[in-house]
Amino acid sequence: MKRRTALILIFVCALFAVLASCINRSTAEKQIVQEGNYHTVTFYNGSLILSQEPVLDGGSIQNVPQGYDAWRDAYGASVDPAVIAVWADMDLYVQEPVTLAEGHVRYLTGANRLFRPEGTVSRGQAAGILRMLTDTADMIAPQAGRTFSDVAEDEPYYADIQAVAGLGLMSGYPDGTFRPEEPITRAELLAALCRLAGVKGIQASAFPDVTAEHWSLDVVAAATTEGWITGYEDGGFRPDLPVTRAETAALVNRVRGRTPNKNAIDLACETSPYIDVPKDHWAFYDIVDVAYSSDLMAYILGEVEDAQPGFVILGDDMVHVNADKRLDYFQKGFHTIQDGLESDGVYFVPEDGYFVQRNMPGLQELDGSMFYVEKADGPYKSDFDLGYLHFGENGRYTSGDEVLDTYVDAMLQSIIQGKTENLLNEQALRQAFDAISKTDDFDYLIRSTGWIRGSTSWALECGRVMYETRRGTCFYWAAAFLYAARRLGYQAYPVCGGVGTNNQLHAWVMIEEDGIEYIYDVELDWAYRTGAHGRTHIRYGMDLFKMERGNASVFYIFPGDTYTVPPNDTQGILGEDPTIIWPTEYGSSAIVVVDGESIPLDTTWSEMVDENGIITGYVVTVTYEGVTYSNFVPLPAPPVEETPPVEETPPVDVTPTPPADVTPTPPVEVTPTPPADVTATPPVEATPPVDPTPTQPPEQTQQPAEPVTPTTPVDPQPGGSDTGETGSTEGADN
Repeated sequence: MKRRTALILIFVCALFAVLASCINRSTAEKQIVQEGNYHTVTFYNGSLILSQEPVLDGGSIQNVPQGYDAWRDAYGASVDPAVIAVWADMDLYVQEPVTLAEGHVRYLTGANRLFRPEGTVSRGQAAGILRMLTDTADMIAPQAGRTFSDVAEDEPYYADIQAVAGLGLMSGYPDGTFRPEEPITRAELLAALCRLAGVKGIQASAFPDVTAEHWSLDVVAAATTEGWITGYEDGGFRPDLPVTRAETAALVNRVRGRTPNKNAIDLACETSPYIDVPKDHWAFYDIVDVAYSSDLMAYILGEVEDAQPGFVILGDDMVHVNADKRLDYFQKGFHTIQDGLESDGVYFVPEDGYFVQRNMPGLQELDGSMFYVEKADGPYKSDFDLGYLHFGENGRYTSGDEVLDTYVDAMLQSIIQGKTENLLNEQALRQAFDAISKTDDFDYLIRSTGWIRGSTSWALECGRVMYETRRGTCFYWAAAFLYAARRLGYQAYPVCGGVGTNNQLHAWVMIEEDGIEYIYDVELDWAYRTGAHGRTHIRYGMDLFKMERGNASVFYIFPGDTYTVPPNDTQGILGEDPTIIWPTEYGSSAIVVVDGESIPLDTTWSEMVDENGIITGYVVTVTYEGVTYSNFVPLPAPPVEETPPVEETPPVDVTPTPPADVTPTPPVEVTPTPPADVTATPPVEATPPVDPTPTQPPEQTQQPAEPVTPTTPVDPQPGGSDTGETGSTEGADN
């Protein structure tokens, strides 16, 4: 009895000891956690923190947020939080579900009309293809460090491999490598596509060479069930054979459910676009579908619905749909398109084909001419005035004189050089100014013709004569620069006014920028440079390109403007004091104020008339201490006089006198004088515009620039081992 009692006491004591030990250990662990000897695992859904869990060093995560199917680490690799050991702080992210990209995906390309259908696809290239086939791969941003020992961050396929590995589509090899340069096998690509499509494997042998011991048994069986593969004629699948580019095109189309539209492809490709892929090749339609054309082919394949007549934007290109809802094919050049729509007008086709050049709003330099586009992708406006710029019926800018246009274009050819950025470019404007004012090719020549102040009708005639004869007065020089400036897109206009304190008749060009008017005087610039008219740059250091109105190197008098003229020397250079108070009534004296003293001055009055010969005011001139000053005084309105009423008187009876017999004098016969024989430089013959009538498309023999959206599955055939090219440089792994 005593022995039994003792045994019971021993058992109870042992039990209490075990319980005490557990309690002490739990207390110790709690103490460790409380002291901070743990790692933090943070769970994210996007940027939202779901929870943070403390885990002992080397321990496992006990509380994983529920309701999420998959997780990835910061490197994009798939992980199971319930089984991993934690040795450092860790961030885990909800893994987004993989979704197939919709629409056309161009992931294989050819080069020099060669597709290389029997070439292989590397594992790195396959990663790039898979990344392009999913809408979610770009959410997996490559992180610092690397997942695979043989894929550095600076290698071409790094981003693709990180992204696709993060989605669990490819996982590499057990030794931690990815082997991006090795050809991907038929089984490896099939396994990745099954994961992409969400097809689960089944344990059933479909091919004699895919046994239960082969790692790809389940995916090969699943793909067979889906109808993606049928194998070779001998009944085998050859899972470890490198997949060919042709097989890749066919297999991917089947996985994506795309069936190439054979009728549309035959219509678009009278001959095969690839020398090494004849039209009877088993994968011809799949290859054309995934590699040839792009948006244009998508349009031809009917992927753009409800197309109405007019212009349609396809990616970065623009095409025209005619009344039959078919694409128009154009020859290179300008075409006038009339649909009765807002888009009617002149368009440019850069190369023979379907595409029409897209246009940005504003002035455009194209094909040696200037055009204007009112709104994005619209036509070149025709029969249209944009300020001082006129655009003719073919949309091209014109001065109104084709011969003058030819001269100006020839002079500006080296300046413009066919570049749009030279329009409204001050450097180009300066070059045009110097080409006229700083050349010995132009010279001064007094001509008998004169124009009234304020007139502008002289410009067109003077411009042409100056380019033809290379000689003229300030009017001709100004007109030559005027039309060069307009051809460069500037809203330039001519002025006929006065220059210097003696108000000498003169012409120059004005351009307004940002509300400021600037003077451009090519003739005086040339005169000061050459010393003509007694002027010289050496003396005054003048540059008469772009002088702000009211602050110019020379004193200019504008028609209709009133100026208080500061002192000038005989060359027309602005001075400073004294102050002159000008009269406002005709014949009155002026007053000069010097040191507060007012001194009356005698005045000389000269009439100012407009282009119709009507007096608009007077130029008042005074002389003080040997210096002459001038000012414009506008003509005051005439006073209104009240006329007294006229008394009515009875009408006088007047008997009309018969007219005298007048014999008309015969007209004097005038013999016209033949014009003087002037030898002028013949104008350059303008090239006639391109006939805008579109012609039927020629037989397409060239390789198209863009590939087509994949559509139809085809059974893969035996593949080769040649090295091929893929359209992507990014990839993922299996």
